[in-house]
Amino acid sequence: MGRGDLEKRHGAGESLQRRRDIGDKLARLYGAIEEGIVELVAQLKERIAALKSARDAAHTALERIVAQGATSRALTPERIAAFVELVREKIETADIQDRKA
Repeated sequence: MGRGDLEKRHGAGESLQRRRDIGDKLARLYGAIEEGIVELVAQLKERIAALKSARDAAHTALERIVAQGATSRALTPERIAAFVELVREKIETADIQDRKA
């Protein structure tokens, strides 16, 4: 696993954790409103809207990271051709021991 893969996994993990944390905050706010602990005032409405926006941004970032990971591993004709050329060069120019391997 390359460094880029590790960074993508780390970024995906952070985005997923951020989305969960924000979801938990929203759930607590909704629960407090339903139980009458807090009143739904303008400031609370703004806070809920900001949390929803942050949650959506984290979800979008997670989807982008997952999509990039899927496309970076895809076998394309160009990648196959590059691999074939690399192997051909190694076979033609490598020493005898490497050719036998």
